Amino acid sequence: MSLRLTGKRMVKPSTIYRMNIFVANVISEILKTSFGARGMHKMVIDEYGNLTVTNDGVSVLKDLTVEHPIAKLMVELAKTQSKEVGDGTKKVVILVGNLLKKAEKLLNQKIHPATIVEGYSKAMKKALELTEKLAIPFNVEDKNFLKKIAKTALNSRIQYFWDELSELAVQAASMVMEKHDGKIVVDVKNRVLIRKKEGESIKDSKIVQGVIINKEIAHPAMPKKMENAKIILTNQKLYLEKKYESADAFVPTIHVDSPQKMREFLGEKLKLSKNWLDKIKASGANVLISLVGIERSLEDLMAKEGILAVRRADKEAFNLLPFACGGKIVGNLEDLTPECLGYASLVEERKVGGGARADWMVFVEGCKNPKAVSILLRGGSWEVVDESEKALKNALNAIANAMETGKVLVGGGAIEVELALHLKKYAVSLGGKEQLAVEAFAEALEEIPKILVLNAGLNPAEVFTNIQAQHEKGNPWVGFEALSKKVKNMFEEGIFEPFGLVTQTIKSATETANLILRIDRLIRGFHPKGAIKKI
Repeated sequence: MSLRLTGKRMVKPSTIYRMNIFVANVISEILKTSFGARGMHKMVIDEYGNLTVTNDGVSVLKDLTVEHPIAKLMVELAKTQSKEVGDGTKKVVILVGNLLKKAEKLLNQKIHPATIVEGYSKAMKKALELTEKLAIPFNVEDKNFLKKIAKTALNSRIQYFWDELSELAVQAASMVMEKHDGKIVVDVKNRVLIRKKEGESIKDSKIVQGVIINKEIAHPAMPKKMENAKIILTNQKLYLEKKYESADAFVPTIHVDSPQKMREFLGEKLKLSKNWLDKIKASGANVLISLVGIERSLEDLMAKEGILAVRRADKEAFNLLPFACGGKIVGNLEDLTPECLGYASLVEERKVGGGARADWMVFVEGCKNPKAVSILLRGGSWEVVDESEKALKNALNAIANAMETGKVLVGGGAIEVELALHLKKYAVSLGGKEQLAVEAFAEALEEIPKILVLNAGLNPAEVFTNIQAQHEKGNPWVGFEALSKKVKNMFEEGIFEPFGLVTQTIKSATETANLILRIDRLIRGFHPKGAIKKI
């Protein structure tokens, strides 16, 4: 692969710095108006013409068609933040934009990027130390406090049914909480299954102490309801695989030379199905859930024996069943023992939704001490349900993060103002050009509450001056409550952010801004004209 510099002449590093900062701020500006409880929504149309109305940072950025490497870096930053923490995507992108905008002013003062990077790194380290001192410990079993954390996460996404959704989030997170080596682990991403279905209202959503399988029962003659279910979980192919005659065949075919061979073939299938049935009955199971298919003759036999079966269960639900009902996934029925069975007080097929869009789902619920749960999320339309799911996931991640650290920080921009106040004092102790970089870092943090105020339709200068004055008087919990559009004590209002979310946002934003500031050349790789790319 050859290398070349774009353009007829080499671009100066100063031009590269300004171009990269400009691109990063373009991405940041897209999300600024969506930040906070009073943030606006975006109408996103993807490459296929699908329309989405959302204020979710990742949903907005992932459908952007971007070419510049810095723009791609900002999009990946948002995706990584969502993957690692589950929230804070807008704040981290906005903070990167703020840091770079402040850095540009320092560049104009002939301060070298290395000096800015060093100052930003020291400011980040000091800010993380301060967050430890400002953190508020809480009891992870305090459900009311957890609801406050959930509502803070919800109010930036939706303006309705906070109580119902926060209750669901708290219940689900509390059920899947585990302790390993003295540490609390709340894996809501892999242990909480959300089933969406339009219809009814969000307040009709409910939590299931078990798993909802998006399939119907395998055979019409099987029981639709099984109490005190003893469950086999298997990924064994309980059917005879059909072989293709040739690679070009579209329909599997079986060639039989005579009626006698046909009878022998069917007899073997029935014999194999009876053998499988004997293994199932010997284990004492009355429910079988398979990840793959089940032979029709075996279904008939199980129906006659009153055994309920689900074939081709969706993988997401199937993988959660061992954590919910306590069973083990069996790869071969020859190895099946009663110890492999899971338990649920009820397995039942139910119709969810109405009309032509109704779905039949199998509910596995009433599990003993389940470490995986499901939430059936309802709403007036698919768009409402989709946005509610994003909000609910935010709340789940916020609760999980807070429970794992056992600490929170106040929201409403209060923590950013307090950090900025201390960082400015710290900057004075440094002196020199690094002092300017640390002060620029503090000013970037101060932009967060200003954006909250601006999105609420108020004058940022007036409101921020009020908040800043309160902090200088020793009131570190004072911030901006966007819904009432007033300056209030965030602790008293119950507006909290998870400790891990705030610290991760500061670290990710600083590291990304420093990375961008270190770039002084843009080099593109290309294949020479006429060259054939080897694969």
